[in-house]
Amino acid sequence: MSSLIRGAVSKKKRRYQKHGFDLDLSYITKRIIAMGFPSDSMEGVYRNPWKKVFDFLELSHKDHYKIYNLCSERSYDITRFRSRVECFPFDDHNAPPFDLIHKFCINAHEWMQADPNNVIVVHCKAGKGRTGVMICAYMLYSQEWKKADDALSFYAAMRTYNQKGVTIPSQLRYIRYFASVVGNNPSVTISPVAPSLLLSRIDLITLPKVCSAEDVSFSVYMYKTLVYTFREPPKHPQKGKGTVLPMSDEEQIVSFVMPESLPLNGDLKFDFFQSNNHERLFAFWLNTGFIENNFVQLPKLELDKINKDKNHKSFDKNFVVRVYFNTPVDGKIKMQQKVRPPTIRPDERPPVQELETGVLNLRGISKPSQRSACDVSLELVSTILALYDAAPRAKDNQYKDFDSIRQLKDFGDFCLSTSELQTVNLENLDHPLRVSFWLNIYHTLCLHGYVLCASDDSTGTPFAAVPNTLKETLALHKHIKYQIGGLGAFSAADIHFGILKSRTMPSSHDPTARSGGFLAAQRLAPIEEGRLSEMLGDLPVNPIVAVVALTTPVPRISLGINLGTKHSPRIRVFQPLTVFDELEKAARTLAKDYIEIDNKEKKVILPELLEWNVNALGGQKNMMMDFIGYLPKEERENVNSKYSVEYLPHDATFSVVLQYGKSSFLNSDVA
Repeated sequence: MSSLIRGAVSKKKRRYQKHGFDLDLSYITKRIIAMGFPSDSMEGVYRNPWKKVFDFLELSHKDHYKIYNLCSERSYDITRFRSRVECFPFDDHNAPPFDLIHKFCINAHEWMQADPNNVIVVHCKAGKGRTGVMICAYMLYSQEWKKADDALSFYAAMRTYNQKGVTIPSQLRYIRYFASVVGNNPSVTISPVAPSLLLSRIDLITLPKVCSAEDVSFSVYMYKTLVYTFREPPKHPQKGKGTVLPMSDEEQIVSFVMPESLPLNGDLKFDFFQSNNHERLFAFWLNTGFIENNFVQLPKLELDKINKDKNHKSFDKNFVVRVYFNTPVDGKIKMQQKVRPPTIRPDERPPVQELETGVLNLRGISKPSQRSACDVSLELVSTILALYDAAPRAKDNQYKDFDSIRQLKDFGDFCLSTSELQTVNLENLDHPLRVSFWLNIYHTLCLHGYVLCASDDSTGTPFAAVPNTLKETLALHKHIKYQIGGLGAFSAADIHFGILKSRTMPSSHDPTARSGGFLAAQRLAPIEEGRLSEMLGDLPVNPIVAVVALTTPVPRISLGINLGTKHSPRIRVFQPLTVFDELEKAARTLAKDYIEIDNKEKKVILPELLEWNVNALGGQKNMMMDFIGYLPKEERENVNSKYSVEYLPHDATFSVVLQYGKSSFLNSDVA
């Protein structure tokens, strides 16, 4: 019976039915496998039971398989598959972020090149659409196929009986984007920074049949960040209002004209819906790096959802969307506009009594936040960094004058605005949003705490002065906290060692996992070895940390975390769209600041921070070769894996180091 159910669920997909197995799984090539989600419990009755998938892989490709999970909505315990699982998540029925495609291909290719027997096993939920996007992209990257349409046709034939592999127009568009970049050169460097454009107008050619023109609205997203929603009545060029281009009398046109040109860049989603009931009409994805002549025209068959309207019941067969852009004058646009939080203004300057309990954001009780968690974190970290950068030096010229910061009215407003964190919504944050949110909040909390503990009236509190050593700084990090998301209080150490450095995937049986919410890590991440572990001491277990911990490891995460020391990575503002690019820049900066090569002694001198994170960074030799790659060619051309490694002791002198601002360093002896 279960075989019949699985067959019905897999529909027209080819199944693997050999050697006693009956799995929703297909060999696309001898080394590329597509499959449905490896499930358990009742879902395993009609999808692939994970244990059967494991048995199949162990029998057919023991020690030579790696699984790629593309689901953003769900995961599983990777130890089921001997931890041979990578996650490149994006939403069902949507295009992936363009740079995610490239990162997937690089990762998969490294695995495939490591051993001729290695195979990749790619899955999403159904194992067809999202899976097909990444497999087709990889076949183009690895030169299995030269043209996007050939790769798509081959995948469709190998995965399905009805030649319907990847069918969503936006996903098809992104595969063609990728093919146009890779071409005959898979080693080409794909820039993560797409050009910025100004959205000026959208025209719908012919009217929808399911609603009036006045009921059509749309939202624009930069990847998952909502940047604009149009709800005003559209204009009708044929009636003489808002006409920009001459149209024939036969055409019916609805024109949405932006009140101001809307700055956009990177991956864009346009979602059209009915104003009266919010029912989706259609959607489409674009990337500004592939928009030619500031104009895009999409016929009905290239629009998500209504491409299936074969009988033209909802939209005319000649329905077309035209999107018009302008180029910014200076070629640069800020990714996000600064939005002030709701004002909470008792007219007193907040005192430092918060240090007694350690919870720093209880001065105001915020109403439920109307902004995204990411917007709140960006506002807070940008504000505290601006206050630091503008502050004068103290009389002894050793630190910034923290007391002068504390007395500023803007600092009082900042302290009160942190109360908004109490009610931010942390549900449904995808991986980049979650990483950027917690990095920004970690640094906001640390900088907030430094100002308070350095104040004159902090005497008598547990921390009555700026820390002098890393051990004292870490003790402060364990003490200072923010109430966040209605879940409870998180210390800076909780965020650093528990949330950002989580190494494990959640168990489906973990009672702390929330259905429909975020995944829970099984345990806290192992902290860095050596001196840092000794100085941190025991970290009290905070059970709510497991609810929000990162479920996908970020190997370079330590390079984005400032410890309050002179040799720490510089503090940055992390945007969700560029968070991993910023971590890459942090690695480059660290290499240029601290790495030295002694060709006479045949050794490489690395900062001790890297030794603390050597396992996460791939082992000592791999880490060495990786990081010297950031140095100029003439400095590193003689280095090979036989060079020894020596570590530069970490200078734990208290210091706040900013990446941006009028000065890069705030400590007196390095400014």
